[in-house]
Amino acid sequence: MTETLVPLDHNTKPLLSELQESFQISFETWDESYAGVYTQNNEAIISFNPRKVTEVCIAHELLHVWLKQFGYRSTNCFKLYWADTPFLSEVFDTRLCDHIGNCMDHVKMFPKFSEMGYSPENFIQNGGKSQCSVMVVRFIFLKVNGNYSPSGVNSFIGNLISIYADHCDNNYSKQLALLQKKDPELFDIVTKFWNEWAEFDIENIDIIHNSDFDLMERFISDMEEWCETKGIEL
Repeated sequence: MTETLVPLDHNTKPLLSELQESFQISFETWDESYAGVYTQNNEAIISFNPRKVTEVCIAHELLHVWLKQFGYRSTNCFKLYWADTPFLSEVFDTRLCDHIGNCMDHVKMFPKFSEMGYSPENFIQNGGKSQCSVMVVRFIFLKVNGNYSPSGVNSFIGNLISIYADHCDNNYSKQLALLQKKDPELFDIVTKFWNEWAEFDIENIDIIHNSDFDLMERFISDMEEWCETKGIEL
C-alpha cells in the first residue's frame, strides 16, 4: 500500500520518516475496528481499517515501532520461563503476557505521544474511560474450592496492571483497596514490578547498571516465592 493512502498528519509523517531509517515499515488494511502492528527484527507491518482508523491510531502504532530500537526484553520471557511450570504457565498465558507487554510499552510511549500534541483520551480506544471497574474486581476469585486458581491470579494481575497503566486521571482507590485486601503479598509484588518498570530508563539499558533482565528476574523470583508461601506446587 502506498503511504498516500495511509492517514498521516504533520506529526506522524516526520516520525515515520525517522523510523524508516532503521525499519522497513509497510501498511496493510484489514476489517478490524482498531489498528495493530507486527514487528520482527527490523521489519514492521501496520494493519488498519481505513474506514475507522485515524491519524492518531497510526501514530500510536508507529510509537510501538519506535520503542523497538531500545531492545528491551519482551514479556514472552515469562511464558517461556514458566512453560514447564503447571500453575504459572496457566497464569502467564499468551494473552496476559501480551497485555502486560502492551501496558509496559504504553507507559513508555505516552510521554512522546503527548509531546506530539495528541489528547490523552485518544491514546487508546475508550481512553478516557475506566480501565477496570469495581464490579470486575469484586468477581476476581483467587481461590476455587480452597485452591488457588490460575485464572483468578491471571485476572488479578491483568486488572491491576490495567489500572497502573491508565494514562488518564481516573480514580481507582476502591479497586486498589479491594485488590490489596484479596492478597496483599501478590498486590505488592505486581506493584513493585510496575513501579520499577515505570522508573526504568529504556534509552540507557546496561547489563550491569540498568538491566532489564534483572528487573524481569526479580519479578520471576518474587512470583515463585509467592507460590511457595501459598503452598502452590511449582
